[in-house]
Amino acid sequence: MCKILHREIPNSLMLIGETSDNARRELIKEFSEGTQKNILILSSAGQFGLNLQCADVLINYDQAWSLAKMLQREGRAHRIGQKKSVQIFNLLGKGTVDYYVKKVLHAKAELSNQILGDTPISMNQIQEMLKYE
Repeated sequence: MCKILHREIPNSLMLIGETSDNARRELIKEFSEGTQKNILILSSAGQFGLNLQCADVLINYDQAWSLAKMLQREGRAHRIGQKKSVQIFNLLGKGTVDYYVKKVLHAKAELSNQILGDTPISMNQIQEMLKYE
């Protein structure tokens, strides 16, 4: 999908698993210095050691199955040195697996907040959070 988006977004940079270490450094440098405005990152290629303090928009096309991984992905643009506010968008098609994953992640976050907070939660609420529609 990253390759398809790369073809459709003129002059975008692309960081995927096939990207060599040297090319990766050059891509990040080009993006960070502001000479290029769009960078597409395959999630697994950007998991380790990637900081994008120059980013001001993050668009999640594919949903991670883990709330921690989604927060880590969002954190890539919120590193020390970030001077801009960052807008985060999640592209979801209604009725798709990604839509369901996002719903489950939201429910897991709610459940965590309720378990760690003062608000009790019922079994019916848990079952409703996890229902696939």
